[in-house]
Amino acid sequence: MTTSQDDPETEGTADLTSTIELLDRYKHGDDEAVNLLVERSLPPLKRWARGRLPDWARSPAETQDLVQDAVIRAIPT
Repeated sequence: MTTSQDDPETEGTADLTSTIELLDRYKHGDDEAVNLLVERSLPPLKRWARGRLPDWARSPAETQDLVQDAVIRAIPT
């Protein structure tokens, strides 16, 4: 028996729904929701940045710094 977690067609939908719910929670003052959104977003952002930085900037520290700066700028104050 497969669950919606095992079904590739619904896999992205569950994440999207959760993201929308987290955004809604954040809009209503739930600061923990933004922490969960950032935690969820960091791995794909790191993968994206790692593949797009020039050779001279590909150390893990440089990638981490780039992603951290982007996330900090994206979070409303």
